[in-house]
Amino acid sequence: MTAAAYEAVGWSYRRLEPSDPVSAANLRWPAGYRHPRNGSRPRLTASVLEAFTRARPLIEGVEAVGDPIEVLPCVFHALWHSRLSVSLDEPLPEHVLVRMSVAGAEGTTALWGGGANGARRGGRWSRWGLGARVRFRGARRQVVGLSGQCCVLVGENGVDKVVLAGFLFTDPDFAVLGAEVRVAGGAAVGLPA
Repeated sequence: MTAAAYEAVGWSYRRLEPSDPVSAANLRWPAGYRHPRNGSRPRLTASVLEAFTRARPLIEGVEAVGDPIEVLPCVFHALWHSRLSVSLDEPLPEHVLVRMSVAGAEGTTALWGGGANGARRGGRWSRWGLGARVRFRGARRQVVGLSGQCCVLVGENGVDKVVLAGFLFTDPDFAVLGAEVRVAGGAAVGLPA
């Protein structure tokens, strides 16, 4: 019934398969540290970002900053808010490589929001949002969903992939290729203002 209702207004409807268990677990863990209290110490946050300006193992960067019990919540908070990035394809042990993301380098918390913390008109991110066509890991994909810091991409082969935004944006091959903007009630849906 939902598919029929969507088709009646000219929209498409698809059910996504559950995400990969490893990727889902890797998203759940930093999500537990998303509360602002874990990123509320500017000096600690700056030290964490500086420690990961080059890719290095998680525990190595954490120990370079200080006591892991104090530093890890700040690191996971930065991962959730895309200031740091990590591969979601493998479990997150202490030796996983972590690096500063584009968002961390620019001091933003989310690249698809509006204003100073978001996409800039006419810049690299100006066509970023739902419907954006991107290149990621050597393949052309389209953004079909955004939720928190997660992006749902569909490839030319029709396979869906859920990717943490920080990981997507720091991929060396990443590029925004264009967009297919959906219009509902005269307003563009899913693209930043």
